[in-house]
Amino acid sequence: MRTADVDIRQIRVFLAVAQCGGFSAAQDMLSLAQSTISAEVAALEARLGYVLCRRGRGGFQLTPQGEAFVADATTLLAALSNFETNVAKQRKQGLGAVRVAIIDNLVTDPICPLIPALDRFHGRTGGRAHIAIDVLGPSEIEHGVASGKIDLAIGIFAEPSPQLAYHTLYQERDVLVCGRRHALYGETDDLELFSQVRGAEKVVRSFLRLQDFFFLSDQRDSITAHVDSVEAAALLILAGHHIGFLPDHYARRWIENGEMRVLLEKSYTRISKLMLVHRKDASKLSALAAILIRELLGDASRTPMKRLTFAD
Repeated sequence: MRTADVDIRQIRVFLAVAQCGGFSAAQDMLSLAQSTISAEVAALEARLGYVLCRRGRGGFQLTPQGEAFVADATTLLAALSNFETNVAKQRKQGLGAVRVAIIDNLVTDPICPLIPALDRFHGRTGGRAHIAIDVLGPSEIEHGVASGKIDLAIGIFAEPSPQLAYHTLYQERDVLVCGRRHALYGETDDLELFSQVRGAEKVVRSFLRLQDFFFLSDQRDSITAHVDSVEAAALLILAGHHIGFLPDHYARRWIENGEMRVLLEKSYTRISKLMLVHRKDASKLSALAAILIRELLGDASRTPMKRLTFAD
């Protein structure tokens, strides 16, 4: 006969009866009434087409077919148990790892697709993939991806490498800000601000290759600090001696509590492209990396652009 789920249940019931030496004795082991046990065994015998045991005044006794069936059924259930155990082990062992790198402070951006992509990735892999995420500078990211130490990454890349594949995920808006201690913080006249901004000490992010201050041509000496991260730029700006560009989503907390001020927003605002980068040769991508890349690109195509605004 072909074995179905109901057969497995009936087989377990009959083996318990055989092990206990009778229907009455099997009640406690199975937590079933004797009438239910009898019905299950009778249904199994009808399915098999022969009698498995004798029951009555003479007591419980297996028939020759019943004895053979006990031996075969015991082997079957042991194999089934091993199968279930091995499947469970494979589930726990996991699918491998995916190595991701990002530039700093993406988490405060409401349109960054990484968080929803990771959520869907977890669902697609059943939570069995190990995820390693490092926060690095753009040059470290590109070197890591090119060498194979990083599977995929998100960052701002001023000079893309021909060895790598880049995809624009979304855009980030940078605003020019100063800290509350800075002399320009209280200036209300726009003409005076235009005049003073050009000579004010500035902090720039090194990886942008001076794209932070695209409007400077003859006053590069006003750039007196170079940093590799947004957090480092924010520290110098909050100290009160430098002005600089920060992503609007990142600066918002200090702008709203009065620790920073946006300077000439209509004139000095710049856009950065946040890009996904991975190796060009798709054959070198792991299956897990390919899944996460698809989730990122799919999310980027349907994510609307949200813009933060600040009061003057």
